[in-house]
Amino acid sequence: MDDEEVARRRLAVQRLHGEPFDHAEGVVRALLAVQAQDVEPSEWSIGMRAADATLDSIRAAIDGGALLRTHVLRPTWHLVHRDDLRWLLSLTAPRVHVRNRPRYADLHLDAALLDRAAGIIREAVKGTALSRAEIGEVLTDAGIDGASGQRLAHILMYAELEQVVCSGPRRGTTQTYAALDELAPDAGTFDRDTALRELALRFVTGHGPATRGDLQWWASLTAAAADRALDAAGDVLVRVEGGGRTYHLAPVPEPPAPPRPSVLLLQPYDEYVSGAADSRDVHDPGDLLRAARWPRYSGLVTLDGRLVGSWRRHVRSAHVDIDLAADEAFAGAAGEALERAAWHYATFRERELSRLTVGAP
Repeated sequence: MDDEEVARRRLAVQRLHGEPFDHAEGVVRALLAVQAQDVEPSEWSIGMRAADATLDSIRAAIDGGALLRTHVLRPTWHLVHRDDLRWLLSLTAPRVHVRNRPRYADLHLDAALLDRAAGIIREAVKGTALSRAEIGEVLTDAGIDGASGQRLAHILMYAELEQVVCSGPRRGTTQTYAALDELAPDAGTFDRDTALRELALRFVTGHGPATRGDLQWWASLTAAAADRALDAAGDVLVRVEGGGRTYHLAPVPEPPAPPRPSVLLLQPYDEYVSGAADSRDVHDPGDLLRAARWPRYSGLVTLDGRLVGSWRRHVRSAHVDIDLAADEAFAGAAGEALERAAWHYATFRERELSRLTVGAP
């Protein structure tokens, strides 16, 4: 299996070409989690993969609790379906705490204080949803000093990882926190081996072909745990060699060849990139993500599955402007594919595309 086939299969399983998913929930269930430290870009990651996912329908799924935004897998936010959140947190939260331990220490957040703060938050959100600022006030009133800024952010992350809170409905543009018990009731007994097998199956099916390293980084696993997960799923997953790597993939029908040229405007942490930390060179053979000469705009541009530039959008009341910095000229058919991708984004945002520019990096 060469790099071109790996990229082609990943584009297909993630529905970045071919038949889209039916709706927002289907996208998130298939990918298992969608990285979402910035809400608006994560909405686009879902929208570009689903036939009927409008901005309003995605926000309704989040505000209604079908999709929950919380810290899981790594020290960042993800959107996860409520049916998957409990077992994912049980499996990955201990390792995320390990990764957070130096930062907890820097912020003078010891275990006793974090547990006390989580208990206060649990009581505060019963039957309601509170903003970050409101939770900070509750903690300050309870005698916890410095409940703001990064200190408050890490207290809240701890509470999320401990299954106390997750995202609540938005108040306008303000994010809130709500009780996880009220949005995703406890499903009962957690079995680590069963969860590891489910993780490997779901990750590879939604992101593969994938390496052990891809899974390990994505879910904050140890190398031993990643091997254990893939071995447990070995009765379903297939192992193939390519480019000096061992890939794992689900036995799905041969994916159709993508249209060429094909252009995608991805959010910077789209699962197409985030799900391939160990094998990123398949998508980024020029190592553009680390190239100092290449400006980090608000998103990534791919041409036929390869990373070739970055893009940024300026969303106005009735229109959107899109600017690219790219190694490609995007002339002829590639230019037409880029324009289609830009119109797709503008339509999703319910705007007119008023400007599309391409410049050198």
